[in-house]
Amino acid sequence: MKKLFIKFLTLHLIFFSSVEISAVINQEVASTYTRLSIDSKKNSIVIEKKGNVVSVKTLNSELFSNIKKELEKISVSKKYIKSIKYLTPNTTNNVSEIQIELKDSKVELFSFYKERERKHIMDFWIEEQNFSDTKLGAIDKADAKKNLKAGSKKKVQKIPTALIKKKKKKAKSVEAKGIAKVEKNPGYRDFRYGASFIWDYEGLSPDLKEQVNLERKTPEYFYPIKNREFKKSEREAHIQLSINLYRKEKWGLMYKSITLYGEKYGNDQNVDINEYLKANAILKSNILDGNKEPKKMAINMLSNIAQRTSEYEMKKGIYKYLLEFYTKNNQYIEGLKISKRLYVVSKDNFDYEESQRVAEVIMYNLAKLNQLDKLNELMKEKTIAKIVPAQVMLAYKIYTLSSLKSDEDVVAIFEQEERGLAKPIHKSILYNVAESYFKLGNYKKSTKYYDQFLTHYSFHPKSSDARLRIALNYEIQEKDIKKTIVLYKNAINRSSNKERAFEAKIRYVGLRSVRKENPSNKDKELRVFLSTSENQRVDRKTKKLLWLVRLRTFINDGNFERAISYLDALPLTSMTPIERRVFEGDGAEVVYGLVKKFYKDSDYDKIIQVWNKYSRRYVQKVANDPVMNFIVGQSFIRLGLYDNFEKLYTKFKALSATPTRSFPIWVSRARMEQKDEILTELSIIKNIKLSNYKLALKDLNRLKITNKGSNKLNYYEGMIKFKQKKYKEAMNSLESFLANQKKSFIVDPAELSEMLQAYTDSLYNLNKTEKFSSVADAVLKDVDQFQPSNPFMKSMRERLEYLQMELLAGKADLNSFLKLEGKTKGFLEQYPKSQYINRVNYLSGLSLIRNKKEKDGRKVFEGLLQKTDVSNYIKELVKAELSLISIRNKTI
Repeated sequence: MKKLFIKFLTLHLIFFSSVEISAVINQEVASTYTRLSIDSKKNSIVIEKKGNVVSVKTLNSELFSNIKKELEKISVSKKYIKSIKYLTPNTTNNVSEIQIELKDSKVELFSFYKERERKHIMDFWIEEQNFSDTKLGAIDKADAKKNLKAGSKKKVQKIPTALIKKKKKKAKSVEAKGIAKVEKNPGYRDFRYGASFIWDYEGLSPDLKEQVNLERKTPEYFYPIKNREFKKSEREAHIQLSINLYRKEKWGLMYKSITLYGEKYGNDQNVDINEYLKANAILKSNILDGNKEPKKMAINMLSNIAQRTSEYEMKKGIYKYLLEFYTKNNQYIEGLKISKRLYVVSKDNFDYEESQRVAEVIMYNLAKLNQLDKLNELMKEKTIAKIVPAQVMLAYKIYTLSSLKSDEDVVAIFEQEERGLAKPIHKSILYNVAESYFKLGNYKKSTKYYDQFLTHYSFHPKSSDARLRIALNYEIQEKDIKKTIVLYKNAINRSSNKERAFEAKIRYVGLRSVRKENPSNKDKELRVFLSTSENQRVDRKTKKLLWLVRLRTFINDGNFERAISYLDALPLTSMTPIERRVFEGDGAEVVYGLVKKFYKDSDYDKIIQVWNKYSRRYVQKVANDPVMNFIVGQSFIRLGLYDNFEKLYTKFKALSATPTRSFPIWVSRARMEQKDEILTELSIIKNIKLSNYKLALKDLNRLKITNKGSNKLNYYEGMIKFKQKKYKEAMNSLESFLANQKKSFIVDPAELSEMLQAYTDSLYNLNKTEKFSSVADAVLKDVDQFQPSNPFMKSMRERLEYLQMELLAGKADLNSFLKLEGKTKGFLEQYPKSQYINRVNYLSGLSLIRNKKEKDGRKVFEGLLQKTDVSNYIKELVKAELSLISIRNKTI
């Protein structure tokens, strides 16, 4: 790995030989974060974080020295940084390294490079619970911020700035950066759990009004073919003949006429009109044949005529037609060439009306080609400034910046010019500015300008985009759900764009059926919006959003089997890493949902099957999940697979230094952060199972130091003491555990049954009969509500009921025998194959006889004597009871 790193840096030094060796370091200290910025070229240093250490590496020794000097001058923030070490190159390693040791594991780092300012940025902060590890569908903060800050060209998905980290400054400055105040909606998960894929919408270019319908018109629309003065000469008469044949649509005869003219007179001054007739004839014939697109041959002919002719009107007419053709076909380079020619010739002929429109066409083509520098140069020309409205020029400039993803520049220019703009503001400006604010995370201002756009231009096709963006802005800001629902309905019902209406439907379902923790039947009915027809066109971005919401409906319903099947069918390998990671994060939660379900059923085989099949595919692709690790590790122990457990335990231990997953969390966990404690607990459970009580106590004592006050320690101590037959100590520890149990800490029925059985058995062995009876009644009542079909719970219930019957029989009074009769009857019905069946039958017969039901009692006893699987001890007791009956009845 080290060699690869050195090669990486070496290659960059070769390609960027002019690496800056000066480095200026600035420190910005705020109340909730500290920022270090290093002025240097992008590839001169590499910044990475491992555990609590941030490494700044470089191959340039002089640059390293400068950074060191600058850092030594600065009093770095002790809140986040513990110490700084400087490692110089040696014989085995020629990399210079600065190691920044963070104060503790809670300190987060986000590093990125600002291209414009040529700075490496390192932000240090401590993540707070309300904003912990906010990844939109498991997306890295780094990935998301790169999209927002660097303006990557393909922004398929971004995290709203409001969700990236805790607010850093006062509310006013935060709002200016677009970090919205989160207003929680009870009963709803945050925005990241809904339809969280977001992508950029295409900018709105200033309109170029259509001047001619190419499907119906020819260049003759701009430059009509006029009659000639045929009496003037034979040449004029011949040309008039060709024109007459053209008008009668006799193309073959017209072509022969033009050919004869060429043979007779050669390429004289009338060559342009003859070629013009041919080109128009080709186009007209094409239209009459039902072909809507002009033929390429005619376009080439017209282009040649326009360049050759000296007649301004003909040149202008042809160029206008060609511009319409190139604009319609998005041929911006050709359109730019033609528009420049027409601008020059119109200016030379003082045709300023035409020059104005052509100037806009030039801007249009430059904007479409993202030629910002040339566009700025054009706008500086005095003539252009006079003939083109200032707001139109601003519209083209903002559109170009928007296309170049320079959203900060869009906002800066607009805010500078806004006061001087006449109302209503140009639709292109409003739309593109609103979209830039959205991409920068300033959802409040984005909503404001989208709203203005709809106020003045609700008829425009882009109004569909604007309505959906407003609804999305409200949802991201966690505004009132009722208002957001109305906005989504508005986006669906009033959208003229079918694709945008479908996206609105998906996001609407995501809000009401996925983000809502307990959706009603009415909410679920809306899922019909997720269905698509065979002829419905769904673009790639919307399709991925559709897949995500469909998957999450299964997860929210707790239908993890269907969710995992659906997820397996998705083409994750064809997605970008960021998109794939969202699905992998949800996949890891689906795996946990399956594991938890099987855990409650004590189906440990299935837990291991699910883990082996899906852990590499999903779980290991996202952050550490200590609770799942605990369940899987305990399942291996339950199945006695100790070798497999040890291998897994080593892997889990290596993950203990990594961050714990905090998003997505579809299935609740009792404890997320106790990574080391969970590993120690697994060790304790293993040693208890293997009867290594000394090792178990050693681990327990270590936990008492690191996790002092944890109630779970009472549980483990009680179980160890019970196994050691120290019943009084076991009873005390387990009672302490039960007394301090605010929330169920044990979700494994097997573990719960073992704990309750250990407690009740301890009471029984200590001869605390009254206490045992009351506890047993309470436990049996609770067990009815907790997985009654679980085999472990069933076994514990069976044993408790049996011990209760033994205690009733031991009391030997009238009341106890009455209770015993009912309990034995219920036990025999519920547990016909119990290991205690013969003993319970004996107690049943005994209770019947004591309750003066001698005939029924004799019948039970005689049945026991006839059975071969009844022990001799029980048979002797039966015989003794029968003898007593005979004596009492004097029948010997």
